[in-house]
Amino acid sequence: MKDDQSAVEELVRRYVESVNSCDPEIVNEIWSHDEHVSFVAPAGQFKTYKAIRDDFILGIFAKKFAKRELKKEDLKIHLCGNMAWIEFKWCFDAVTLGGEELHNRGLETQIAQKEDGVWKLVHIHYSRI
Repeated sequence: MKDDQSAVEELVRRYVESVNSCDPEIVNEIWSHDEHVSFVAPAGQFKTYKAIRDDFILGIFAKKFAKRELKKEDLKIHLCGNMAWIEFKWCFDAVTLGGEELHNRGLETQIAQKEDGVWKLVHIHYSRI
């Protein structure tokens, strides 16, 4: 159980890194490639791994912002067999390509599942507060 807790914490850490760096290799590593993955955000709903990677992370985050800094706090992980749900508060500070500063805060829920012994994201829902 402790190993799973640590592995899910690392998954969340890598997720934050994927948003901040927009590195497609990290996105590829942390997300399930199952056809039922999804991401719900103020920018829209993304329903496949490819849409999450190409349209959201590499599209909106990489193409809209010159600088990105996502931070998490109050991380809570709930393990249930091969599934986990994760909750945290987030703070996103960014600078658009046009030089405008952006500061948003919100709540995020993630769902992860263990695939071949490795934790992968299958769903994220976040909102601003």
